[in-house]
Amino acid sequence: MAALASDSLGESLLAWVRSFEGGGRVDQLGSLNDGTVLWAILQDVDPDYFAGSLPEPDIEQSSEWTRKWQNLKQLERQLSVYYRDVCNGQDAAGTSNGPDLKAIASESSIPHLERLIMEIIRAAMASPASNQRMGKRLLGLGNEHAMAIAYEIRNMQDAEAPESESASRDGSAYHSEQELPERSVAAKKTRQNGGLFGDPMLEKEEELLQAQATIEKLQASHAAAQRQLQDLKQAKEQLQEAFDTYRSEINARGRPAVADDDLKKLQRQADNDRAYIDDLEAQLQTSRNAVDDYERQIQRFKDEHEAGQKLRDDLQVLRAENEDLNQKVKANENLKKKIHALQEQDKANSSLREELKLANERLEELERLKQVQAGLEKEIIEKKGLIRNQEYQINELTTTRKHAEYDARVLAQKLEAARERQERDHEAIEELRNKLQE
Repeated sequence: MAALASDSLGESLLAWVRSFEGGGRVDQLGSLNDGTVLWAILQDVDPDYFAGSLPEPDIEQSSEWTRKWQNLKQLERQLSVYYRDVCNGQDAAGTSNGPDLKAIASESSIPHLERLIMEIIRAAMASPASNQRMGKRLLGLGNEHAMAIAYEIRNMQDAEAPESESASRDGSAYHSEQELPERSVAAKKTRQNGGLFGDPMLEKEEELLQAQATIEKLQASHAAAQRQLQDLKQAKEQLQEAFDTYRSEINARGRPAVADDDLKKLQRQADNDRAYIDDLEAQLQTSRNAVDDYERQIQRFKDEHEAGQKLRDDLQVLRAENEDLNQKVKANENLKKKIHALQEQDKANSSLREELKLANERLEELERLKQVQAGLEKEIIEKKGLIRNQEYQINELTTTRKHAEYDARVLAQKLEAARERQERDHEAIEELRNKLQE
C-alpha cells in the first residue's frame, strides 16, 4: 500500500510539474535533479521574489553532481526563507524531514525529490501572490492527483504542528543537549571518512551550514529555556509570597497540625522548584557552552574558508602568472619563427639582389643594344633613302633604256626598210644596166 501511495504521489507530482510551461518536456522526476525546472516553477509562483538566477544556470544532465548540488542548495535556501518570511510558515531547514539535496544531485533520489517538490507546492499554496492561482492549477490536474497532493500537504502540516507546552517545557533543553553530541559525532565521522564524495571544500561548506542551522536551533531552545526559567522564577516568587503570607497567617492564628503538613508540602514543592530551576539553569549553561562551541567552530570554519579563499586567490594569481609565462613563451616562439622567416627572407632578398644585379647588367646591355639598334635603324633609314634614290635612278635609266630600245627598234626598222629599198634600188639599177647593155 505504501508503494502504491508513493507511486501515486510521484505521478501526481510529475503531472503538477508538467502543468507549468517549463515542465512540459519532463518525462520523469529524476530529470529535475539539476534544479533549473524547479527554479523556473518558483519564478512562476512569485516572479518578484525569485527574480535572480541559479549559480549554475547552464547545466546538463551529464554535468558534475556538485554543480547540481549548488543549484539545489540555493533553491532550498531561498524556498525556506520565502516560506518562513512571506508565507508565515515554519522554517523546516536543517530538520531531519527535509530532502537530502546531495542524494538528489548525485543519485536523482526520487523520495527526496518528492519531498522537495512538496515543499515547493506547500509554499506555492501558502503564497499570497499565487495561492488562488495555484489552487486552480492543482484542481485542474484532476481529482485523483489533487487529492494525493492535498493529502501529502495535510501530512506535512500535521508534522509541523508544535508539541504540547508541557512536553516542550520538560524536554526541549534536554533534547537540544542530547542532539548536540549526536550531530558532533556524525560530523566527525563525516570528516574522518572524507565526506560522501571526498570534496573538502563542499564538505566544509556543508558542515558550516549544518552548524549554522544547529546554532539557530540552539538559540531558539535557549530562548525557550530562558522563557521557561523566567516563568518558573515568577511562579517561585508567587509561591514564595503565598508561602510567606500563609506562614504569617499561621503564626498569627497558631499552627495546627494540618497547617504543618501544608507547610511541609509547600516547602517540598518549593525545594523541588528550586532543584528544577537549578537543573534548568545548568541546562541553560550547557546550551550556552554548546552555542559558544559552535560559534567557535563556525569561526574556525570561516577562518579555514578565508584561508582556502586566499589559497584559491593565490592559485588564481599563479594560474594568471603561468598563463602570462605561457603567453610569453608562445610570443618568444613566434618571435623565433619570425626571425627565422626574416633570415629566410634575407636569403631570398640576397638572391633577388643578385638577380637584380644581373637584370641591371642585362638592362645596360639592352640599352647598348637599343642604341646600336637606333644607329642601325638610322643607317637603314639612310640606306633606304639611298636605295630609293638609286631605284629612282634605275627607273629613270630603265625608262631611258626602254626609249632607246624603242628608238633602236624604230631605227632598225627604218634601216631594214632602207636596206630593202636599197636592194630594190640596186636590183632596179642592175636591171636597168642590163637593159642598157642589151
